[in-house]
Amino acid sequence: MSEFNAAYTTRFLSILCTTKLLIGKYKKDLESALNLSSQVVSHFLGVAEILERKLRVVEQVFLPQRECRIEKMKIKREMSRLEDFKSSPLAPKKEVDNFIHEEEKRMRKMNSHQRSSSFFNGKNASMFEELQRTQNEVVKIAELQELFSEKTLQQKDDIELNIKDGNEELRKMASIRAYILFSLIVLPFSLLFLDWYNP
Repeated sequence: MSEFNAAYTTRFLSILCTTKLLIGKYKKDLESALNLSSQVVSHFLGVAEILERKLRVVEQVFLPQRECRIEKMKIKREMSRLEDFKSSPLAPKKEVDNFIHEEEKRMRKMNSHQRSSSFFNGKNASMFEELQRTQNEVVKIAELQELFSEKTLQQKDDIELNIKDGNEELRKMASIRAYILFSLIVLPFSLLFLDWYNP
């Protein structure tokens, strides 16, 4: 059983370390990414921060449990030694009493660990709920940013179209003004010429 626990603990710590390294590498890759917009990078960095917080929550839950498990294994080992001690006719009473006293101290310590572990579990549950809310807010912010970007691009297209239409109308009005001006110049001269030509 102890070999299984040791292998389990080693495996967990290995996964924890690997996950931390991968998240750190992911954040560095995001910061050096050139083909992503700043909004997308900030969104993914927020997701990486949430993953790091969740990893810390898992670590805070695991470590007290690991300490309790180690303490229980020590107590079992010492209890088996105590049984051997009691069954031995050569065991001095003072040593047995000291051993029992030490075991009682360890039991109190283990109970204290269990209380702190349950306290941390409650605290971690509230932290996890807060992280869930933060994650939902990050997702909503990303959706709003995407919607804002779409509206901005749409407004840009509308403004460009309006400018194009306005320029076209200005060109038409300029040509109409040129015709009117030409007519206003030519007609008086025509009237003057006709008046001069017909005495």
